[in-house]
Parts: sequence; structure tokens; C-alpha cells
Amino acid sequence: MATAVKSAHAGEFRVVAISTIEVEKGFNNRRGLGDLTELAESIKSLGLLEPLIVWEPNGKGKLRLIAGERRLAASKLAGKKDVEVKVVSLDDKGRLEALLVENLHRKDIDPLEEADGYRRLIVLGLKQKEIAAKVGRSEAHVSKRLALTGLSPLAGKLLAAGSIPIDAAIALAKHRAEHQDKAIEHVKKMYRDLANAAPYQLRELGRRAADEAKKSAMSKKKAELKKKLRAAGVTILSGAQSYSWGQPGRPWRLGAGPKNSAYSDAKHVDMTPKQHSELPCHAAAVTGGDMWNEPKVIYLCTDPTSHMSKDEATKFKQKVRDGQRDSYAEQERRRKEVREQLRAAQDARLGAIRAVLKEDREDLEELALGTVVRHAHQETVAALLDLEVGKGTYAAKVVNDYCAKSDANLRRAGAAVAIIAGENAIAQVAESQASGYYFDRADLPDAIAIAEWFKQARIELADIEVKALEKAAKK
Repeated sequence: MATAVKSAHAGEFRVVAISTIEVEKGFNNRRGLGDLTELAESIKSLGLLEPLIVWEPNGKGKLRLIAGERRLAASKLAGKKDVEVKVVSLDDKGRLEALLVENLHRKDIDPLEEADGYRRLIVLGLKQKEIAAKVGRSEAHVSKRLALTGLSPLAGKLLAAGSIPIDAAIALAKHRAEHQDKAIEHVKKMYRDLANAAPYQLRELGRRAADEAKKSAMSKKKAELKKKLRAAGVTILSGAQSYSWGQPGRPWRLGAGPKNSAYSDAKHVDMTPKQHSELPCHAAAVTGGDMWNEPKVIYLCTDPTSHMSKDEATKFKQKVRDGQRDSYAEQERRRKEVREQLRAAQDARLGAIRAVLKEDREDLEELALGTVVRHAHQETVAALLDLEVGKGTYAAKVVNDYCAKSDANLRRAGAAVAIIAGENAIAQVAESQASGYYFDRADLPDAIAIAEWFKQARIELADIEVKALEKAAKK
């Protein structure tokens, strides 16, 4: 039996049997009640610190819960038979507003429940400013949470699970659901699982969704252009080989063509699309339509010979035939045949080469040093040899002319290459140690060799270079 405790303008306080309180399904915006153990223990020892808010729909003793579903469930768990309530007289709008405002004051409410609560208050007719005042939060906070109502089911599930940060979810929610999901799947594919994704990739989900939206818009524009061409009866060609249009055997563009084109072989049929449209060789392709380029229609001629004189057409057709390539299989067969002939030639002269290399020939040094110098960075070699490279002159020619003057010059150039390689090796070892990276031990022999040569030549290394080599040698 209900016991009246206190009456007030805002409502009547009573102690009632828990069994008389009904919970309206779907009324609460909270998706779960969470762990009730701690709250139940508190109710056991201290009782309800705040009464449940209820209303009496028919005045016959049955009460319907407005706010306090979690406290009600915890009271049942604590074994309580009776609870304190406050019976209020509110219309449907007032009851829902009371529930939502109470829930939105709670610290443990998750972002999606919060967003849904604000959405329902908006539906009730409240402005964002009014909601912010009622729940004690900034208007900007309310606005950002409301944005989450635009999340796709997949994005919402990931936010609820803590798999994506809330700022990424807010950015995602600005876009259509399919674009959100494509952005998420893109990152999943990159990392095999969203849990492996780099933090910056998760923060960039909104930008990826924007990219997906742009691609979708471009694709739609491209489809619309093709639809118009089909409606006009124009043959549509693929734009995949647009780089070769105007070449022999490929369609030619319509129009006079660009002046002073770098592509001198690219030809055009000097007709407008309207002039060309009635001819059987009239066609078009739609290019672009990707992330970077707006789609556009390029009008083409599939048979440029129909616009040539008989002699021009004959020469052109012969040019096409001459430029035609064999099948990939035939090309590969010829490459294999040439490889086998080259290998046979190398094997045939192997004995003669071995015999020459056993001889004490002066030209071996020239061959070896010349090859080394030619493969070096010519500008650096010229600078080390103090050779002047004039304007409009290639360093390679200057170095080559220097080496051709005498064997001594060739040796000096070869030594310059060795010195450059050695100094680079020393620098690599020292810089790797300074940055904490593992240095390539393949560089160490060059570094040590040049250090020894400097010592013999009485050229001093800097302390930093000496210490780096000593440390490397110990390892």
C-alpha cells in the first residue's frame, strides 16, 4: 500500500511497492544499464538518495517510470520491496524531457546515448541553446554530439566500442553512410584490422570519407556524360589509352590541335564535333572523373584515313602496319632467342678473357680505372681534381679529357673516386652512430682503407671521424 510522504507543487513524494512501477519499453534513450553491483550495495546500506520520477497514467495505483531506470533495477538487485518515488503530472512531452534531461546530466552516459537524447529533445521542439542550458553543457558541445546522429551503423558500433576516437566520428558523421563505411574499410584494408591502424589514420577518417564523397560525385558526373552521349547515339570509346590518341592506329582528336605541341606526332582531324557527328567514324570518350580531374568529353575520329587523299591514306596505312607490334608471346620468344645467343657468345670468349687477365698488361689498369671513373659522380670528381667545368660543358667530358692526357691523370682520377667513396663511408658511419641507427658494415672497409691512406699521405682526420672509426671497429 502506497504511503504519502510529502506534497509539493512539483509532485507528490511516496513510498511505493516496486511491483507497482512499470518501465515503458523504448522510452529510455540509454542502451544499457551497465554494472549495477556497486549501486545495489549503496542502496542496501544508504537507501535511495534520490527518488524515482514516475507518473500515474490511470489513477489506479499502477505507476509508470519517467526517470531512474538504473536506480530501479539496482533496488530490485538489492532486494528492496519498496522505493521512494516522486509522482508528477506531466504530458508526454514533459515526461520525455524530464527523462532525457536527467540522463544527460549523468557523467557515465556514452556519446551515442547523449547524441540520441539531444536529438529527441530537438524533436520535442527545444533549441540547442535551451538544451545546453538544461543539461549544463556548452552549445558547441551539444552541436558536436548531435552530429553523431549522422553516423552509419558501422561507425556508431566502432565508436561505442572505442575503436575510433570521438573527433574522428564527428568528422565522419558529416558524410553519407556509404562514404563513412568506405573510409573505414579503406583503413581496415591497409592494416588488416582497425585495431592495428596508426592513430593518425583514424584521425584522418573524416578526410577519407570526404575523398570517397568526391570520388562518388566524380563518378556520377562521368556516368551522366556517358548517358548523354548514348542518348545522342555517339559511339563511346575507352579513355584508357588517351595518351596515344593521334598516333598511328589510334583514334584522332577532333579540332585543329594545340600549337607548338611537344607531341609532334599527335595528329588531329580539323573538324568540329558538330561537323563530324554525321560520319560513321564519329566517336567520343569520357576522361577524368577521378579524385583529381573533372570528367570531360573528348570527341574522336576512329578512321582518320577517310579525311585524307588517296596517297596520304596509303602512306598512313603502311605506317600503321610498320608500327604494329607482334604479340607478347612472339616478343618474348625473340628476347629469349637473343639472350641465348648472347650467353653462348660470352661462354665462347670466357677462355680467352681468362688468359688475358693472367698476363701483365698495362692496358688492364687503364681499363679498370677508366670504368671506375666513368661510373663515379663526374661533378664531384671534377671538383676534387680542381677541374673547371664551364657553362654549357658536361663534367663527364672534362673528366674524360683530363684522363685521356696521361696515365698519371687517369690514376689521379681513379684515386679521387676512391677518396670520395672513402670519405662518404666515414661520414655514413659517424652519422649512423650519432642518430642511433645501425650502420651498414659494408661501408666500413672503404672507411678504414681511406683512413689508412690519409695516414700514409700525412693527411689528418678530424677527431669525430677518428672516434667514429674506432667505435665501429670495436663492434
